[in-house]
Amino acid sequence: MNIEEFVNTPLKPLLNDSHQALFAVDLESRILWISQSFTRMFGYAPDELIQKPFRSLLDIIEETETGIRCRIMPGPGLTMNIVERSRKEGIHALIRRMQQYGDFSVWSINLQLFGIERIHQHYEKELFAVLDSTLHFEDFGVRLYYKLLTMFGDRRFRGTALKECLIGADFQEWEKTRKAFLEYVLESEGKNDARWELAFDSQKHGFPQLFSAPNRSWNIQRNSVRLAQLDPVLNVNFLMSSQSFDFFHMDYRIEYRVSDGAGGVFMCGIDNPFLTPDENGYLVHFHENMAIIKRNANAVNFGSIREEARDVVIIKTGPVVTVSVNGQEEVRHIDEIPFYSDYQALNRFGLITDQDETYLSLVIRTRPSVYDYDKMKEFRRLVRFKNDEKNYYEMQIMPGFFINTIKNMLLMRELSEVARAEERMAAYKKERDRALIRLANTEKGFYGFIGSSPAIENIISTIKTVASSGASVLITGETGTGKDLVAKAIHLESGRKGPFVKIDCASLPPTLIESELFGYEKGAFTGADRRQIGKFELAHRGTVFLDEIGNLTVEIQTKLLRFLQDHQFERIGGKTTLKVDVRIVSATNADLEEAVAQGRFRPDLYYRIKVVGIHMPPLRERLMDIYPIVNHLIATLASQNDVPIPAISNMVFPALMNYSWPGNVRELKNAIENALVVHREGILTPDHFPMFMKKNMAIPETAAETRDAIALQKGRERIAGSGAEKKTYRDKDAFLSIYNELHGKPHKMAVYFGCSYNTIKRYMACHGLIAPLDEKIDEVIASFQKNDFSMQEFVDRLNISKVTGWKYLGVLCGQGKIVKQRLGRTVYFRQTGQ
Repeated sequence: MNIEEFVNTPLKPLLNDSHQALFAVDLESRILWISQSFTRMFGYAPDELIQKPFRSLLDIIEETETGIRCRIMPGPGLTMNIVERSRKEGIHALIRRMQQYGDFSVWSINLQLFGIERIHQHYEKELFAVLDSTLHFEDFGVRLYYKLLTMFGDRRFRGTALKECLIGADFQEWEKTRKAFLEYVLESEGKNDARWELAFDSQKHGFPQLFSAPNRSWNIQRNSVRLAQLDPVLNVNFLMSSQSFDFFHMDYRIEYRVSDGAGGVFMCGIDNPFLTPDENGYLVHFHENMAIIKRNANAVNFGSIREEARDVVIIKTGPVVTVSVNGQEEVRHIDEIPFYSDYQALNRFGLITDQDETYLSLVIRTRPSVYDYDKMKEFRRLVRFKNDEKNYYEMQIMPGFFINTIKNMLLMRELSEVARAEERMAAYKKERDRALIRLANTEKGFYGFIGSSPAIENIISTIKTVASSGASVLITGETGTGKDLVAKAIHLESGRKGPFVKIDCASLPPTLIESELFGYEKGAFTGADRRQIGKFELAHRGTVFLDEIGNLTVEIQTKLLRFLQDHQFERIGGKTTLKVDVRIVSATNADLEEAVAQGRFRPDLYYRIKVVGIHMPPLRERLMDIYPIVNHLIATLASQNDVPIPAISNMVFPALMNYSWPGNVRELKNAIENALVVHREGILTPDHFPMFMKKNMAIPETAAETRDAIALQKGRERIAGSGAEKKTYRDKDAFLSIYNELHGKPHKMAVYFGCSYNTIKRYMACHGLIAPLDEKIDEVIASFQKNDFSMQEFVDRLNISKVTGWKYLGVLCGQGKIVKQRLGRTVYFRQTGQ
């Protein structure tokens, strides 16, 4: 048969109407004939192709004995709707030779490529593309291709570098952040030397403890699990565990043995392993001597195995999944798109196989993960297209199986204004979590701190500054000032995941401190009948608070210094060196510098624990905080002791301010609690305080003298004139006179006149001695004359703390009076003129 006889065969109508495109070529592969279905599928008329080499139409991907996998460039006659526009970049096809007839051959073109269609369906909701190893476009999802056409016009995109379509600075920052993420993953992986703890052992616990048969497909025995009947529809069977797991906060080592080399496992967030791009999960299975790792049902990594898989070890540490077969590591995958969403969405575990298989053993071990998923969010960077600079996109590139090999899958998600706000909130999750803690403790102030004196605001500011670092902190101050509150606040503000462990060095005998800190092994000494974990080990990833550290013996100081150098130690009686991640916060009411001078405290340890020093002032040096502290204590203690909340006599606060408070806040709390519990009267007066306190307050032992007599006692001595008795804080001349004598100190004036601090502040404003806060702030803003100013300049002119300054600046920005701007890392403000 020659080509003319073939073209004029009675079967010609069937050939033209075939669902496959057909064509014939001569011995030199030049086209001799094309079917009408070829014209419909690719838009070429016969006279456009006759005598042309058919390979000139092809972009060949792979050529094997079974055919040519390629893209065919469409002709001008092909009409495409919006959904089909990406086909102009090349139509995926599989070309096979059907028959050889002497000097010509007939070929068929099949467009039904299941693997490619499945990938496109998998990501049909995404802005999706396939990139080659150099990040050039190779294939497109419909949505992304249409967006590229909208932004850049009708042009060819296949072969174009991704970075050519994006703003250069955005792409460079994305690449830099991606590299930093991989470095963080590898560095964190190397840091985790925690021991694996046994969670499940089928030989010890039995398979029925972990699994129960959902149907007759699985036969579950104590020492084995066997697939009895393969699902005829899915051709795959899975068995879900009845227990929940935590694949986020814990690392997992899964060891199992199978009989026929096909058994796999999966970790996911739903009750089956058939996942979509919106559902979290990893799946490890074996097929045709290949070990395959899937993420969200798409293969992301695979490797050839030398022999049938019998003994398998799968280790998941954060975003790293490693598969070893028969003692040899075969596949290692680093997930560059860690699951950021709800931790509960990766908590299921199960077995999966596509053929008859028996699981002969299963061992699961766990250890705490060192990976911080909140920190991983910091590695996300947004990008913009060159012709669409107003819209931001989250860009992710992950490996994926495409046409028999692993390619780079590009996923982009456009962020609306609301989504961008959510993105910023995600970047500051730690701050939001801390804010929630503060909100839950509103009545307790900042982690228990009550008061707004400059001293307290400076301490709070220091805590916020140093908390995020790992520096050791030494807290000094008298007994009862609240050093433990500072330590706990540093821990909570730091965001460290581990516990806060307090050790009272003063209450432990020297012989017990070492075992308390470092722990001991069984048999280390008489009475050590079991292993005891030490405080440092318990506080892993948390904070250790060494209270009254000045009480440690020199011998213990030496061992503590050695621990602080590299955070390594051995339990008493142990030989294994352990390493933990803890932050050390210490406190003392002793003069450690004097102890160093006298040789009672090691100087090198002193400088090691005092990288940052925080001094808690005594209560007598922050008298203005007594008012809010007392109100807080009365409300709290009355509730705890089930007594009515009393009113507070105006004589109480002057009396409290006249006392020296050697026991500080602890003594004040005891005095208030005693007054509430013992007297239970409707009003709290100085009579209700202990006798020794009343003597030191210079307050009458009874309330027979009137409030005016107590309040004006010193006033009579200072203010001359026969009418002195009538001159109180309501008398302007007397008020101004005392204002000058006491240098305008409101808390001292409150003591003098026998009234509250707020009363003095109100009268100072009435007499023009202080401008209303709004006016004062407006004056300061106006003084900058629309020039840029920093936060430091703002607080200096207002004479306020940084904490208060940030609050005021935030309110002013919200009111539109100023705008916040950023130059590099520098934040500055400018008046808007409103």
